[in-house]
Amino acid sequence: MLTSKLLQNSILPLVIALLAFGCGKSAPSREKDTVTVNNDAATFADRVTDVNQTLEIVPAEEYRANLAAMPDVVSYVLKLVVDIKPPSIDTLSVQADSISLNSKGVAVAYNIAGDTQSGAIDIFSIEGSKVTLKSELKYATRDVNGIFWADKYLYAVGADSAGTAHSYLSRIKMNGQYLSDKITEAHLLGYAGTGVYSTGSLVYTTSGDNGEVASFDPATLKKTSSVPLFDARAVGYSSSSNQMFAFSGQPGTLTTLTKTGALVSTIKIGGAATSQSKSTIQVGDAMSLVSLGEEGFAIVCNADGTIEASAKVASASLSKTAKAFTNGASMYKNLVFAANGEGGVFAYIATPQNPLLPSTKCQPITLVQAGYLKLEDLLSANAVVFRDGNLIIASGNGGLKIVWVDIPSTLPTVIGGENNDSEGFDEK
Repeated sequence: MLTSKLLQNSILPLVIALLAFGCGKSAPSREKDTVTVNNDAATFADRVTDVNQTLEIVPAEEYRANLAAMPDVVSYVLKLVVDIKPPSIDTLSVQADSISLNSKGVAVAYNIAGDTQSGAIDIFSIEGSKVTLKSELKYATRDVNGIFWADKYLYAVGADSAGTAHSYLSRIKMNGQYLSDKITEAHLLGYAGTGVYSTGSLVYTTSGDNGEVASFDPATLKKTSSVPLFDARAVGYSSSSNQMFAFSGQPGTLTTLTKTGALVSTIKIGGAATSQSKSTIQVGDAMSLVSLGEEGFAIVCNADGTIEASAKVASASLSKTAKAFTNGASMYKNLVFAANGEGGVFAYIATPQNPLLPSTKCQPITLVQAGYLKLEDLLSANAVVFRDGNLIIASGNGGLKIVWVDIPSTLPTVIGGENNDSEGFDEK
C-alpha cells in the first residue's frame, strides 16, 4: 500500500454545517451536529495490537471427503497480523460494521446496534505485515452503516438521531490516507443509509425501510435519479455490463439499473427476510455474490437471478444463544469467505461446472465448505473482505481483525470482477 505524507498532527473538534442536500439546496447546521477528526496517531496507538499468531482453519468433513479433487486450503498459512479495538464515543463502544478498500489502505465503519446512534470511521495503511491506524473520525449522534473510499473522497451513509432524525450521505475530503474536516452532505430517503458506491461520475446509495436506490452528482451531491426499493441494503457495479446492481431484503431481491440509475429489472432471490439486517453484494462479470442473512449466501446470475450456487448459514459456536446470520461474504478467485455473525467466518471453495467457460458467462457452481477460521467465541462477524492476501474481518464489538493468507497465485477465477469495487472510471 502507498504511504502518504504525514499531516500536521492535530485533534480537530468540528461543527459541520450541512452544505448540500438531495434537493441541491443548503440547510442550516444544527447545534449538536458535531464531528471529531483525529490525525494524531499517538492518541490512538493503543487500539492496535500486533499479534502475528498462526490461525487454524478447522476443516469440514465435506472438505475432507473431496480433498483429492480440491486445492488444499487447509495447508495454507494464515496469520492474524493485528487486532484493532473499536473506538469509544462518550463511553459507548461502537462495533465494526463495514469495510472499504483503496490502493492507499483500508477504511472501516462503526455503528451501535439498536436505537442509540453513534459511529466512527477509521483509516488504516497496510504495508506487508505492518498495519498502521492513520486517521479516525467520530460522530456523536450518527451510525455509519456503509462506506466507499474513492480516489479523492470517502463516502459514508447511515442514520442521524440529532434534531430531525434522518438518513444521510456524507462526502468527506481525503488528504491521502487522512480524513479531513471538509464534509458535504445530503439527505436520503428511508430510516437509514445502508450502502454506497462511486464510479467517479456518480455516487449511488441504498437506504432501508421506505428507502430507495439513488444516484448523486459527486460535485454537488444533488440527486440525479431515484428508484423506490424497500429495505435496500447494498449496491455494486459491473464493468463488464456497465450496469449497477442493488440488493434488498424481505425478501432478498436483485435490482438491475443502468449506469445513470434507471431501472432495468427486479428479480426475487429469496432469503434476507429479517428486518434491520445487513446484506452485501459483490458484483462479478456475469454473476454476483450476495449475503442472505438467515439463508446464508448465494452466487446468482445477474441477467435472470438464477441461483448458481448457495450455502446455508454455518456456525462454529458451541453456544446455544449464538446468532448466526450471513451478514457479508467476499470472493477471491475461487475462494469464498462468509461472515456468519456470532457463528464465525467460514471458507468455501467454488468450482464451476465448466471451468473452460469465461467468467462473463453464467453457469452452475459447486460450493464445498473448507472449514472455519478459529477466532474468539461469540464475536459477531459483520463483514469480510479479501484482497491482496489480506482477509479483513469486521468483528462487531471485537473491532477489526486483519489476517494474512498465503495462497497460490494460480487460483482460477470464477465470477471475475475483482476490480469492480475500485473507483477510477471518471471521478470529478
